[in-house]
Amino acid sequence: MPFLSDYKCSECGEDFEFLKLKSNDTPECPECRSKEVEKVLTSALVGVCNDPSVRSEKLKQRSLDDSKKNFKRNWERARAKKPAYFTD
Repeated sequence: MPFLSDYKCSECGEDFEFLKLKSNDTPECPECRSKEVEKVLTSALVGVCNDPSVRSEKLKQRSLDDSKKNFKRNWERARAKKPAYFTD
């Protein structure tokens, strides 16, 4: 079944759409012809797609984003609290 997906090139950063007709079709960047592309989730795709690979990619990205936020928040808290043996 053909479907249209959004991709972003890892080489040049170009955003583009690709109509996938067969399961073995590989998208190629129209700008630099690189095959190093990653699938981008769009708001229309989130929540309505039943493709498990898309759902797992979304969950991986959300988990990574949460980890980055938590690390940054914990780092800032640790820097704000100076141990008693440090003096200004």
